[in-house]
Amino acid sequence: MTDPAALQRSRRRRAGAGVAVVAAVLLGGALVGVPGLGGDTAESADTSAGEASAAAADGKPVAATPSALAAIALEVVGSRPSDFAPVEDEELGDGTVAAELRFGRAGGDPGDLLAVGVAPGRGVARLRCDAPAVTCRSKRSEAGLLTLAWRTAARGADPGSVAVLLQREGEYAIALSTGPEITGDPRDLALDVPVADLVAIVSDSRFGLRTTSDAVEAGAGLASP
Repeated sequence: MTDPAALQRSRRRRAGAGVAVVAAVLLGGALVGVPGLGGDTAESADTSAGEASAAAADGKPVAATPSALAAIALEVVGSRPSDFAPVEDEELGDGTVAAELRFGRAGGDPGDLLAVGVAPGRGVARLRCDAPAVTCRSKRSEAGLLTLAWRTAARGADPGSVAVLLQREGEYAIALSTGPEITGDPRDLALDVPVADLVAIVSDSRFGLRTTSDAVEAGAGLASP
């Protein structure tokens, strides 16, 4: 049986995540690593293949907003967040659109984090796949080059993290979760946000720097007080 006190201590360690997590992932900080979708790590893969982001089925593509990306992610995970916040930090780089969602926040418990974002340029090289406790794997998909990365939990510190990055031509999309301790390959763990959901989020054709008006409208409802 899980010790409730130990579980609470573990969850409290997540409180410092938030924007720092997103920044570390998008900028290649030492915080993140992602393991295997199968196949070897791709250190310098050809990323010219893949779909252009957000071919709007409902009309002309429009600029993505943090809340639009969050709304797309919530369609996949099927949960209502405790908190939503756009990530507006100059350290993320020009043109980046990102958001963070918290689940199960209550009292002093910060809950679990799902951070999502899209940025121009190449992202695979920014993942710290050579950092301690980090594993990365890449696999070509119809949507582009997928990279799964995870960083295992450190005793007495943070619970680790799992991220999936999709490299398209000209931009990359990323979804990252923290919460339950990552003790090994996340595909073998019972996570609140499984790897398959992270893959589905970044692979959605609307999840890009250009998206659909419907996604923006859905996000506007999420962002309302």
